[in-house]
Amino acid sequence: MKEGAIVLDLSRMRQVIVDADARIVTVQGGAKILDVDLELGRHGLMCVSGTHQNLGVVGCILGGGVGYASRKHGLAADNLVSAEIVLADGRVKTCSPTKHEDLYWSLRGGGGGIGVVTAVTLKCYPLRNAALLTFNLYAPNSRFRRKILEEWSRWICGDTDDEDSVDSNFNCGAPREVYSQIILPTNSSSIPCIATSVDPEVVPQSEFRLEQYREMIKIKLKRSRFFRNSSKSDDHRLPTCWSRVPGLADLRSNKFGAPFRSNSSFRMVRYYDELQGLSSKYLHSGNVFIACKYAKTLSTRIIAVLVEASSGKKSPSNESRIFITSAGHNTSETSSKETAFVSTN
Repeated sequence: MKEGAIVLDLSRMRQVIVDADARIVTVQGGAKILDVDLELGRHGLMCVSGTHQNLGVVGCILGGGVGYASRKHGLAADNLVSAEIVLADGRVKTCSPTKHEDLYWSLRGGGGGIGVVTAVTLKCYPLRNAALLTFNLYAPNSRFRRKILEEWSRWICGDTDDEDSVDSNFNCGAPREVYSQIILPTNSSSIPCIATSVDPEVVPQSEFRLEQYREMIKIKLKRSRFFRNSSKSDDHRLPTCWSRVPGLADLRSNKFGAPFRSNSSFRMVRYYDELQGLSSKYLHSGNVFIACKYAKTLSTRIIAVLVEASSGKKSPSNESRIFITSAGHNTSETSSKETAFVSTN
């Protein structure tokens, strides 16, 4: 924080107003992502925000904001419709693509420091349910960690080994509806991996279909206790399943070079609370320090640094972890003329 800066508590300004017909949501400056998720969930909508519900919505936009649907809909900053800001001289300005364009540009991933943002309006998209796949990869040594990162980045983003060779054609890999995150612990050989899909073509969106899925899974588990081959044969009856979700289906056989994986779990989940609340499993409340870096690709050089930091001689061997999140597709399709988020390009 800069010397002489002022910290303002906006925690009482948490109103969320949804215009379901226009598919926009207006959020006061003190609202958290959780506040927005809960309100949008009642309407079967979502907006692009961060993956940690305790974060502030405005802070997420100012920092860019990578969420589970960013590869399809862009960053949180890319979905900003307008914002209300109080400048240092006390003037209140409402900025948008056609009004006070310079302020609007700077708020889209610019990092703040311009004024106090008291309200933002964001685009919304219809989405009730998503597919979620979680599993742990076994990496007994640095060689396997390196191999896992190489294969994971190739699957999700189509990364090459050469950082300087990345161009406009690098956005291949998994479909844009798929998001993935891999977590490098410093005190364990087990590497958690998350993969999700927000593709409504393969994930039914009604509440009825979600409940139907859950009931059928219960029946399937009961049958598997008595019939050895019933597990896979029953999949075609489910509203959705692992093998029918593009991108995620690849991971039935692809273990990213790990000797084996454990605790594999595919499920259909509600977006607004079950998927968005997933981070609470990996990040617990307390004194948490998070630093973020962005890269065009996971090059050989970057992978070497990550592996050394998480399992080398200088690794802290404590609860420190490195979260690596997929980007690409729509997160890199906005030009620097449209957004202040310099890492976009």
